[in-house]
Amino acid sequence: MSPADELVLTSMWLQLNADKDLASLFRSDEYSLADVLNYFRQVTYATESDGAGAWVCIWFEPFFDGVWVGVWVAPRCRKTKKALAFVKLALEHALKAWPVLFCATRQSKVNRIVIRLGFTAIGKFDKMANGQPVWLSCMEAGDVRSR
Repeated sequence: MSPADELVLTSMWLQLNADKDLASLFRSDEYSLADVLNYFRQVTYATESDGAGAWVCIWFEPFFDGVWVGVWVAPRCRKTKKALAFVKLALEHALKAWPVLFCATRQSKVNRIVIRLGFTAIGKFDKMANGQPVWLSCMEAGDVRSR
C-alpha cells in the first residue's frame, strides 16, 4: 500500500468515524485506523478522492473462487450519478476477475440498491450480526444492470 493510498483510506476512516458509519461496514474489532489499514492491505480495492477527501471506496475480499464486495460512498456523494457510475464500472471489472460477487448488508435500503444493481437476493438472515438482520446477495457475469 502506497503512502497516497494510506492517506485516502485515512480520509475515509476519519469520515466513517465522524459519521458513526464504522459499525455499518466493519466488525466491532476492526474499528481502529490501524485495523482498517491492515484490512485494506489484504483485499483488492479502488478509491477516489476530491478536495474534500475520499468520496468512494469499493473492495473485494476473497471467498472461495469469488469475492465479498464492500462499498462506501461519502454522504455528500450518495445518490449521485458519479457514485453509481464508479460502482457499476468497478463491478463490471470485478466480474472479469472473479466468477461471482457476494454482498452482505445490514441495511434494508442498501439491499434494495444492491438488487437494483443486478445482484440476486439470497435471503435475509435474522440475528446474523450482533443480533441484527443481514441481507445476502450475489452477482454473476452479465448481471450488472444499467439503472
